Amino acid sequence: MAMTDIVASDALLACLLPLIIIAAAFKAFPRTTVRDIQELLWPKSAFGNTHPHFSLERAYHAYAQYARLSGNDLSKMRFSYSQLSRANKKLGYAIGYPAKLDRLHDATQRNAVVANGIADLALEEFPPLKDQPELGLTAVDLSRVREALKHFVRDWSSEGLEERSRIFGPILEVLQSVDEEKRAGMKVLVPGCGLGRLAWDISELGSSFFDFNDSPI
Repeated sequence: MAMTDIVASDALLACLLPLIIIAAAFKAFPRTTVRDIQELLWPKSAFGNTHPHFSLERAYHAYAQYARLSGNDLSKMRFSYSQLSRANKKLGYAIGYPAKLDRLHDATQRNAVVANGIADLALEEFPPLKDQPELGLTAVDLSRVREALKHFVRDWSSEGLEERSRIFGPILEVLQSVDEEKRAGMKVLVPGCGLGRLAWDISELGSSFFDFNDSPI
């Protein structure tokens, strides 16, 4: 079978799958309603509100609850360590695991200052968020906040300069080879750009010469 036929058949199956689910549900359960089908295909959150995984409300609560969620995560790590045998605890102590947990606690406290600041800023920009009920968040929400904080460091801090130079440097060097007069009219797609540092650096190339080894922070 040709590759185009395989792709076409997969696309057709993806389009027909929701219809197959609906038909099967109505056949197996004659009393099924359209609302039941909607909840099957687009389930509500455990909290009872329809907040998609990527929504302003969910993002706000994830940042506002970062300290609590991280604290719970750290408590689970300490509890797991406490349940180890004496020999394994001794090994963990030898490699510095308890000290690592202490450093994680300190880092979490510092990160919480930033996370709370972001949540407060969200309330200033979107006051109705204050009236939103607290969502039942999961480890996935916590991981998204942590990922965003990592991007803050990589994209906009002096500590992330070395990593930016290695990753962004070759891209910017290629774009710098384009005639400066032509840059202003160019459009560059930057997929997966984190918190926008690479996109910002590229936009700077369109207006003036930019040395990617310089960091504004």
